[in-house]
Amino acid sequence: MTLRFVRPIILAAALCAVAMTAWAQADTTRTFTALRFGGGLLYSLYSADLSTSGQIVDCNAESSTSGLGVTVDATLEIPLSSKLALGGGLGLTSRRAVFPATNIYPMRDSAGNAWDLTTNVDVETALTYLELQPDLRFVLAGTYEQRWLGLIGGLRLALPLSTTYTQTERVVSPDDGYLIVDGLRTRERQIGNGPLTARGSMLLGATVGLESLLPISERWALVPRLQVDYYMNSVLSDATLNISGARLIVELRRLFLPAPPPPPPPPPPPPPPPPPPPPVVVQPVLQLDAIAFDGTVSSGKLLRAMTPIVPAVFFDSTSATIPTDYRRQLDGSVFPDDAVMAHAWVMPRIARTLQRNPRGRLTIIGSTSGDMSEAAALDLATRRANAVRDVFVAMGIDASRIVTRASVLPRVASNKDFAGGRIENHRADIIIDDAPLQEWVSTEAFNELRGTLRVSTDARSTGAERVAVKVDGADTVLPVGVVVTDVPVVRQLSPQQSVVTLSAQASSGSLRRDKDTTITVSALPRKVRALVADDFSAVLRFDYNSADLSEDVKALLRQLVEALPAGTQINIQGSADILGSEARNRELSQKRAAVTEAYLRSIGHNDVSIVSGSSTDKFSDDTPQGRFLNRSIRVRVTLR
Repeated sequence: MTLRFVRPIILAAALCAVAMTAWAQADTTRTFTALRFGGGLLYSLYSADLSTSGQIVDCNAESSTSGLGVTVDATLEIPLSSKLALGGGLGLTSRRAVFPATNIYPMRDSAGNAWDLTTNVDVETALTYLELQPDLRFVLAGTYEQRWLGLIGGLRLALPLSTTYTQTERVVSPDDGYLIVDGLRTRERQIGNGPLTARGSMLLGATVGLESLLPISERWALVPRLQVDYYMNSVLSDATLNISGARLIVELRRLFLPAPPPPPPPPPPPPPPPPPPPPVVVQPVLQLDAIAFDGTVSSGKLLRAMTPIVPAVFFDSTSATIPTDYRRQLDGSVFPDDAVMAHAWVMPRIARTLQRNPRGRLTIIGSTSGDMSEAAALDLATRRANAVRDVFVAMGIDASRIVTRASVLPRVASNKDFAGGRIENHRADIIIDDAPLQEWVSTEAFNELRGTLRVSTDARSTGAERVAVKVDGADTVLPVGVVVTDVPVVRQLSPQQSVVTLSAQASSGSLRRDKDTTITVSALPRKVRALVADDFSAVLRFDYNSADLSEDVKALLRQLVEALPAGTQINIQGSADILGSEARNRELSQKRAAVTEAYLRSIGHNDVSIVSGSSTDKFSDDTPQGRFLNRSIRVRVTLR
């Protein structure tokens, strides 16, 4: 048995002997106990020789350091006499220490010049222990209950919960010196980290300290305590890491005295007052009536612009997992008209195009931001491209029709000086060959019912201040009481449809009423229009910081002109995203509109007039797809 284990055993035996002697002479009338809990600061001194450690490399043989930590504890006191108490404590300590070292590497450049590379190598340890403290507490001034100064002496047994380390190396000089890690230049690298596997099973130590009780009330006191600790064995079994130090703790002490005798029973309560009369309950009322419908049936050809597609999947930083908001199935769901929201359907939309075009092929190019946050660039870009390819294969697209590539930066990269630009570069671009990305302009027959349904509501005592009325999806909010209002109705009809049933619902509080109204279509006036473009609005995208028309965009512009009758006016409004200066974005918006106007004029359709300018109607710049859609022109038409 070594000396470092003999000393704590002798100290424990002496402490037990003193405790047993005091217990034999204890005042048995002192039946109360005290419980205290608190926390404070822990100042630790470390002496170490880590050169023999199996985990820590390139460290000075001997070093000393200090560090601050925190500690919390709870202690139970059992009085033995008016001057002595037996204590048992349980605590949790957190200690951190940094052991610095300096390395000098002789170097030689390509010209043969010799120079030194100086680095600092720091070993940072984080030690968390569960501590047990059996001790004796002596009263130096005052009594056990009201001691102004007390002495504490005992053992401290520390059981390791977590012992970890981190070793880093940082270039100090010269200013242009660097280290190479995974093929990249850096001025700081991490040599190792993780748990200290060679830690001892327990630290044995002794503690001595002073304390003072500051009374708050008969049972409560505030206890500042100063202790000095010394541990007799090393933290590590394969190297030397010794700890000593001091701790300043403030505790809250609760004294548990014998329970006082029970108070006399209270006098009997007075008789309860008579119950109040029952409240008058007013029954809620909600009525809904449909009075009349006023409208027309319109039919003809409708000029439509398909929702634009951003052919890319955007990833979170350092991730190759496709975000959960992207749709991955050809389930027949209808994507929304809002282009930003419709981006979630980009892969099913492209998969449908490939199904309609058997010769179509895909090239998927994964890319990254190319900066330190995505250091493993090519591997990450490859995994992003493969993740998108796997979704297309799962939707039934033959893998032989798909080619994947990887690039550190996208083919058309966004500006890395902006946070939004770096986020946009975390993507996989989807390129379609031998198939159109989208059918942009189409005309389709329409037959619709358009007008207003006059409804009457009567709401009373419903517990709400409003009545919600819905007719064919159109919501109207009305006040309570008797109200008559016109609710707009737009309903698509089939050419052979002769009757229409409009369903109206009213709700207020917990009440709901339904009312159906049947309309004879043949009794309504009709309007026939050869071509309708009132709601036509198309978006044509450009590459980042570019005003060049792609071949796909040119084809869609020709498709639009061919669909328009003579006398039509085309309105072109250029747009740019939020990245870059306001002056540059304004110039780019105007240039995109001007380039588009020039191309349309070059087509030679003299019966169409063209107006161009900058757009103020933009998508939100809060998302990558919104910024991609703002790099565009908006095209609207006015029929004469």
